[in-house]
Amino acid sequence: MKQKRIILLCIALLSVLVISGCGQKEAQSTQQQEVPTEQVQEEQPAEAELSGCDAFPNKLDACEAFSCEFEHPFTGEMMEKKIVGLVNGKCQYTEEMPNNGRMDCEYSESLRKAVAQYHRDVAAAESAGTSAKIDIGSGETETTYTIDGEEVENPFQEAMDTGACTISGY
Repeated sequence: MKQKRIILLCIALLSVLVISGCGQKEAQSTQQQEVPTEQVQEEQPAEAELSGCDAFPNKLDACEAFSCEFEHPFTGEMMEKKIVGLVNGKCQYTEEMPNNGRMDCEYSESLRKAVAQYHRDVAAAESAGTSAKIDIGSGETETTYTIDGEEVENPFQEAMDTGACTISGY
């Protein structure tokens, strides 16, 4: 049981790092003006302007068939994430993981939209992080996710807790 919790924690950490790696922003030397939050959320780049995994959140939001390669933040390996599409009312998604592992998800509409928004939020953030406390004796974990210094809910945690996402190959 302790080993399973530690594996789930590692997976959650990997998910945050993978999301961060796909959405890294290049440093800009131009001065930026403040834009109200409502406008930032409404002004999504046109599909044609997005490349590689940058288009992933919009494709996931719509559960539109899509695949892209990303560089894994721990191993530097190129791996694939793939949206299969709707199957029996659930959005099927699969992602390669290091050492021949794989994560398979079947997202409900609400969870799919939450995960897509989380990807957008992390990609747009100046910083994103995960901290974890593990009680070695009981195996209990406490994980905190932050985006730009603010503590946030991570829908991946819900996906793992409810069994919407499963890990295989380990």
